[in-house]
Amino acid sequence: MDRDKFLKTVTKHKMDAQHELGIYRHLVFSDGTFNRRFELVTWPMHLSICGDMGTYVFCRCEDMFTFFRRSTLEINADYWSEKLESGVATQFSRARVVKWMREQRDTLKAYKRPARKAILEQMRYVVEGLDEHGESEVRRAIDGICDPDGDPVFYDMFDVSFSEYTSRFLWCLFAIVWGIGQYDVFCSLRVANDCTS
Repeated sequence: MDRDKFLKTVTKHKMDAQHELGIYRHLVFSDGTFNRRFELVTWPMHLSICGDMGTYVFCRCEDMFTFFRRSTLEINADYWSEKLESGVATQFSRARVVKWMREQRDTLKAYKRPARKAILEQMRYVVEGLDEHGESEVRRAIDGICDPDGDPVFYDMFDVSFSEYTSRFLWCLFAIVWGIGQYDVFCSLRVANDCTS
């Protein structure tokens, strides 16, 4: 999910401010249907986004709009996911396993050709079984890759991530930033109208 793909999904969305009392807000964004409809709700230290693309609750500072507000439609998934209190941000990625396996081929140069060939065969077996297994089974299979002496080939797998952000989570992050931008425009227009009244 990227910025341009997100923008295509909200071209007809309008904002409905259902409740505003300081940092207590309830904003609804919709094109009149439930397709990509979402709500932003804030209260002290919290922001919740819910709707067609899922529900996520973040906690960081008194007014969460100040935390997510940006001058451009950009997101920081790594940092913002650390503030996630509720909701699933990542999923197991078979593509990341394959990428990691390819990156490990260079580390096998320390092995002589017959040993390297045997290890690569074990790695190929793991990759071929990806569609049938979840992350825990894949990790066990990688842990089981051994050299001809029976010693494990890969160590310190705790730091290796085979997860990626879901497209729904990334969409919701874009929606938060975009929604705050729409709200800021709404507030600016309201102030301008009050001044001309």
